Amino acid sequence: WAESVRQAIAWAAEEIYLYPLYVRDQTQLGHHGFHWPDIRAESYQIGRRMLLDAGYTQTSMRMWYRENRQHAVEKTPPDYTCQSDDMIGLGCGARSYTKNYHYSFEYSADRKTSHDIITQYVNMSDADFRRAHYGYLLGEENQKRRYLILSLLQCDGLSRSDYRARFGSDAFFEFAELLELHRRGLLIVDRERIRLTDDGIALSDQIGPWLYSHQVRQRMNGKPL
Repeated sequence: WAESVRQAIAWAAEEIYLYPLYVRDQTQLGHHGFHWPDIRAESYQIGRRMLLDAGYTQTSMRMWYRENRQHAVEKTPPDYTCQSDDMIGLGCGARSYTKNYHYSFEYSADRKTSHDIITQYVNMSDADFRRAHYGYLLGEENQKRRYLILSLLQCDGLSRSDYRARFGSDAFFEFAELLELHRRGLLIVDRERIRLTDDGIALSDQIGPWLYSHQVRQRMNGKPL
């Protein structure tokens, strides 16, 4: 793990994505039922320290960029914020979200099922592409929670003024989960921003799903509301 990070740094990669080590259900490793020591958190911290020492800047749990990367000013793309700007995903398995909708194509970690999904995708008609086959119409609460999650899991965190301008309320006093994160020392709150601490960012993959609404959890588990 450390050698892989070291090689990426040696190549002076402009961006590096530091993914935790997971054994996913329905994958080959998952089928074999391996029970290795859980060193995910330790490995992540090793990679994180290596990237910081090499001068990389962290923007989320996974994404890092080299501070001295050379981009001509006129070629630098405008900042894009998933929580504020609608996003349409292209390609098999891509997810999309607009103001009221969150949807995607089917996804699987199983090899045969993935092959079937791709085959079905490339044979879709124009009419098929006009429908969202897997999606959810978001009410106000879930629009707020999606905005919160997409903001909070970035190192810059959530702008309280931007949230207030969009929803007319203060996120910190609207979600009990934020008070709990703050009580546990995982959240920094000031007049302008709400952001996770370094330890909080390292727990992004737990904090994100923890912020899902009850309705979304029910739908993910295939249960009626």
